[in-house]
Amino acid sequence: MLAQRYPEAYDGIAAAAPAFNWNQFIPAAAWAQVMMSIMRQFPTKCELDSLTEAAVASCDALDGVTDGLISDVDKCSFNPFTMIGSVRNCTSTGKSVTITEAAAVIANATWEGPRGPNGEFLWYGVDYQSRLTGSPNPTGTTSDLGYAATTCNTNGTCTGAPTGLGEAWLQLFVKKDPQWNYTLINSVEEYTRLFRSAMQQYDSIIGSADLDLSNYRKAGGKIITYHGLADGLIPHKGTTDYYDRVTKLDPNVDDFFRYFQVAGLAHCSGGSGGQPTSTFQALVDWVEKGTAPDTIPINFNDKSGTQYDRFLCPYPM
Repeated sequence: MLAQRYPEAYDGIAAAAPAFNWNQFIPAAAWAQVMMSIMRQFPTKCELDSLTEAAVASCDALDGVTDGLISDVDKCSFNPFTMIGSVRNCTSTGKSVTITEAAAVIANATWEGPRGPNGEFLWYGVDYQSRLTGSPNPTGTTSDLGYAATTCNTNGTCTGAPTGLGEAWLQLFVKKDPQWNYTLINSVEEYTRLFRSAMQQYDSIIGSADLDLSNYRKAGGKIITYHGLADGLIPHKGTTDYYDRVTKLDPNVDDFFRYFQVAGLAHCSGGSGGQPTSTFQALVDWVEKGTAPDTIPINFNDKSGTQYDRFLCPYPM
């Protein structure tokens, strides 16, 4: 928004997991919980975590390297419905669980993103390697959140455990009724009406998807942004979509705006991938020395402790 509305305010902007599309991803954040509420079925954490693990295992090697990450997300087409009826071991409970159809439906809906009653696209979902149920070791940061989280009591009865982001937005900003809550949504049609109402009410106020960055370019500004492919809060596909559309408007966008995708990284931090730590220095070098960031270094350790040192290349490389 700074580059769009105040192009002369900053010579350089470094933005991690940017919220370009607030009006879409915030109501979309309630999608998984709304679906579970409508279905009256709440899959266990073990089921959903098992589906995430299966998706990563299925798509890990598509980029040519088996490292516990999905780097080539566009090639991944994991089908959770093939897992229905399979038995998985739960490391968190020491017990086994059978994958249900409900778990496959919710995982697929969370990955796919919200759709209207006729299957029409509303917004993007999180990716296959995102934590659908949140971090197993929460630290109180947004990277710990999971949109399809549930909580179960000792007798096995489970309920939804919403993050509160999308749910509170619908309650307080769209419905404007603190007594209302998302469990009162009885159909996909009703959710779709609320989603579109959010767009109508707030796009002119907080919308930040303006593609025209020409004034920022003319001011000499530079932008570096990166987005984790395992971001469970802001779907990385929204950032990719924005960058693609800016590129169509300005084919030479990488002269002043570069975007890096980070496999395994959750929302700004966390996850199983590395986190760029030299982004600001890269921005300073670009603004003050004219040295464009052709790569950004990154390192991480996989589950076995093997360290990887890599260079991120600008999207779409």
